[in-house]
Amino acid sequence: MGIPGVLLALLMFLTVREPLRGASDAVKKEALNLSVGEAMVFLFSKKSFVYLSLGAGFTAFVQYGIGNWFPSFLSRYYHLQPQEIGIATALLFGIGGGLGTFGGGFLCDYVGRSARKWYLWVPMIAGIVAMPLTMAALFTNDKTLLFIFIFSGTVLNAMYLAPSVAIAHSLVPPNMRAMASSILFFILNIIGLGGGPLVVGALSDWMNPSSGGQSLQHAMGLIVFVGVIAATLYFLAGKALQKDLEG
Repeated sequence: MGIPGVLLALLMFLTVREPLRGASDAVKKEALNLSVGEAMVFLFSKKSFVYLSLGAGFTAFVQYGIGNWFPSFLSRYYHLQPQEIGIATALLFGIGGGLGTFGGGFLCDYVGRSARKWYLWVPMIAGIVAMPLTMAALFTNDKTLLFIFIFSGTVLNAMYLAPSVAIAHSLVPPNMRAMASSILFFILNIIGLGGGPLVVGALSDWMNPSSGGQSLQHAMGLIVFVGVIAATLYFLAGKALQKDLEG
């Protein structure tokens, strides 16, 4: 296990409360034993789940599109060496993504006490604020400002993940949470990881002859606007959530 594992176990023991045993028993009795097909029909009958899954997918589209091409961006426009790019990318996206994921969950738990829709509207607002920061990072000529802006945008963009999973779980009985997560992440990765880097590369190639060597920068800038689609979907998910929770 090692010293890090022991320290982590001690930290969990001191800071995480043990859930009440049997807290979900009443719900489990009402849960249905559904096949995969029936579970998917159940999930997609919830408008909020459909909207939040697509919203998460398009948020990831921007995240993965920017993140996967960021090393090439640093190399082409700032002429950084591979080791410098590796360190910068790890710090910016690793720490920024971690802070955003934790911060999104923490903030939504706080503001969501008054209305559950804020679990979806916090990612919407964070995504909107992240757009000008990301654009500023891509088009500044100052390396320090680039790192400040891209780190801030990464933190904000990552705030969607924890509340999206939490709401997906709240829409289904306990024995469907694994299925809800798998479908959510399937949609997220098909749109985000499957589409984001591909579209940036295709746009960069298409614009290359007429861009004066700036095609990657312009392609990355264009996909930032996909955040408008993601924000709209999260807004619609928040509007539909209460009805789905009651249904």
